[in-house]
Amino acid sequence: MTSRHQAVHDLSTKSTVQIRDLTKAQPHHFRARRDGVTPPGMASPVRRIAVILAYLLPCFVLFTLAMAALAPTGLVSSGCIEGDPYSAAELLILILLWVAWGGMSVWAAILGWRGQLWGARAQR
Repeated sequence: MTSRHQAVHDLSTKSTVQIRDLTKAQPHHFRARRDGVTPPGMASPVRRIAVILAYLLPCFVLFTLAMAALAPTGLVSSGCIEGDPYSAAELLILILLWVAWGGMSVWAAILGWRGQLWGARAQR
C-alpha cells in the first residue's frame, strides 16, 4: 500500500519488518522502495475509495430488496427478517444471501482498488 510496502495492518500498528541478522538474509528478503505508490494515470486513492463506496451502496440495497422480496413468497417469514427466531431453511437462505452480498462487496473493493471499476479506471 505504501512506498515501503506496508499494508493497512502495518500502518495501523506503525510497524515495519526489520531483518534481525543481515548475514542470514537472502536477496529475495529485500524489496526496493517504490517511487510512486499510485501508478501513473491511476485514480487517486480517495477517488477509488469513493467509487468503492458508491458500488457498495447498491450491493446493500440489492441485499435489502432480496430480503424484502422473499417475505411474500413464503420462503422467509417476516419474523425472520425482523430478527425473530428462524428455521434451518430460512437460515440457509439468509446465509446464501449474506455470502452473495459479501462476495459482491469484496469484488467491488478489489476491482475498485485496482482501478478496474467505472469511475476509478486508470487513464491510458
